[in-house]
Amino acid sequence: MVSVQFILAIGDRKKKAEIQRILKNYTIMDAKTRKALQDFGFRIEEDGKHYRLTFFGDDRYNTTVAKTPSDARAGKNIAHYIEQTMM
Repeated sequence: MVSVQFILAIGDRKKKAEIQRILKNYTIMDAKTRKALQDFGFRIEEDGKHYRLTFFGDDRYNTTVAKTPSDARAGKNIAHYIEQTMM
């Protein structure tokens, strides 16, 4: 018999893999990235030189993303932060 915890863990791994895929090579918020994040449940708002991402409209789960990140690992770092704080 498969436990509920096992099923939830598989779901979490899939969600984490998906957010990593979406943000892996993030350099700009193009239409494809924006659509993928919105489909994942993020509300995206422009805020000066950043985008504010809010998970399922809950202000407790938000982060900011630079419009033009200077770090090559920015997308991976954002994905890791989202995994640790929102999932």
